[in-house]
Amino acid sequence: MTNAKRIDVTVTYLEMTMRPTRPLRPPPIIDQSVILIKSEKPVVSFYRHIYAEVGLPWLWFERCEMNDGELDSIIRDDNVSIYILYVGSIPAGFAELDSRKPPNDRKRELHLTYFGLVTEFIGRGLGRYFLDAIIDIAWTRDIDRLWLRTCSLDHPAALPIYQKAGFEAYRKERYLIQDPRSRGIIPTVDNPASA
Repeated sequence: MTNAKRIDVTVTYLEMTMRPTRPLRPPPIIDQSVILIKSEKPVVSFYRHIYAEVGLPWLWFERCEMNDGELDSIIRDDNVSIYILYVGSIPAGFAELDSRKPPNDRKRELHLTYFGLVTEFIGRGLGRYFLDAIIDIAWTRDIDRLWLRTCSLDHPAALPIYQKAGFEAYRKERYLIQDPRSRGIIPTVDNPASA
């Protein structure tokens, strides 16, 4: 679609090259139990649901462009791990760790591909606990580097939270992307970052 609105996006790449020495953060005390579970070989429909719940407000669209077969081959790959944060019995967030890319420069790298909370659970003290737990899980593996990307469309607190957790920015890039809403890839939703 040639008349798609364009959005200026700044992508920040962050890395962590040593396991943090801080003590593990306990789950926040809220009125329901907080449980983190590894999702073993999730089905595509569940993955699409949690991806949309967490990512659509921030214009995540890459996985929406994939057909079910392409997506299934990623999320069921032995080198991809998906973790779901539950509050009570409700999925409140998810994280995805990906080690499929071959090691670069003899480094054992792990990519925190996706991380986030469902909008209704933001601001309840879950984000820092969840991120610390995922970082701890990542460093139980034999890795030299944990890295991620965030962008200017993400929650305004995303970059500072990653930095407080111990990630350091090492590169920034600017892109002009076609708005995935105007291309019909994702439904029209309000992006809190652009409000």
